[in-house]
Amino acid sequence: MKDNYNFSKGTRGKWYRKDAVMRLPEAIADLKREARANGLTDAEIDAELEAWRNEGQANPSKTP
Repeated sequence: MKDNYNFSKGTRGKWYRKDAVMRLPEAIADLKREARANGLTDAEIDAELEAWRNEGQANPSKTP
């Protein structure tokens, strides 16, 4: 990754869509449903999500 990037020719709001819908809760529910089908409990799933979140906060450059 470069130290600096030139955004002088960038376009503000190029990908902004005011009618976009955030479907994160639905995505999490789908992942939990799949994990349960593979034998994980809700507590195990939540522990994995918490560990993943804490790992990202400990290493911000590696956060997806």
